[in-house]
Amino acid sequence: MDDPNHSEHATTAIDDIILKEVVELVGSIENGEFDIEDPAAYSYVRTEEEIAHHVRAGEIVPLLSTDTPLTIPPLTGVSQVEHLRYLLIAFNAICLHSALEGGVSLRMGHGLNVALSSRILACTTEDELLELSHSHIIPVSYGMLVRTLAFPDVSDKDVVRAIRYIHDHHHDKVTVRELAEHVGLSTEYFSAKFKRETGMTVNAYITQMRIGEAKALLRFSDLSIGEIAAQLSFSSQSYFQTVFKRETGMTPQQYRSSVEA
Repeated sequence: MDDPNHSEHATTAIDDIILKEVVELVGSIENGEFDIEDPAAYSYVRTEEEIAHHVRAGEIVPLLSTDTPLTIPPLTGVSQVEHLRYLLIAFNAICLHSALEGGVSLRMGHGLNVALSSRILACTTEDELLELSHSHIIPVSYGMLVRTLAFPDVSDKDVVRAIRYIHDHHHDKVTVRELAEHVGLSTEYFSAKFKRETGMTVNAYITQMRIGEAKALLRFSDLSIGEIAAQLSFSSQSYFQTVFKRETGMTPQQYRSSVEA
């Protein structure tokens, strides 16, 4: 019979070894041992977080204009091809988890992850890997999946078309009448159908989308509060601040400070 005390002592010894390694690793980081000389490489995490945000929200347009972060230099002895392949595989995993947070099922997310991983592994040259990266197919595929499944219980084609239109025009001042005309329905009938299918009014959904985009701009851009209000088609900076605080409990500046801390 196994000695339970022996097992406990072995676990404690392993814990002590791991703790020592963690302390040494943190110390080496604090001493600057792993500092990256190229300042551009520091933008990697910020860009990665920005893309993850847009994937979670199913926002395709920003994903098409944000390049995959590949600025981290390769480690000594690692070829550029191996390095790029590693970064894309890691990026694929990050997009997967962002999509899962956005409401995609594990089965569908995993299936897409395997398919995209196969595409990455099939690339044998630096040019092929860069071309795959520049195509934006990895984040856009996950974003499309999130957008398609944003309301899994919504089957009405008119409401689905309207939701896609809102996502594609998130920087424009989209009105209920405009959406109703887009799907070919009267404003009253469309509004009732949208509320019935989603549980939200059209304006509430549009506001939710705009505040989500505002959070991304506050976190990932250097735009002023006024510039963000204008970019998201709010009638004024003060109205934007009022809506933002109502929806989040914080002013835009308080939110920006909280995510930069």
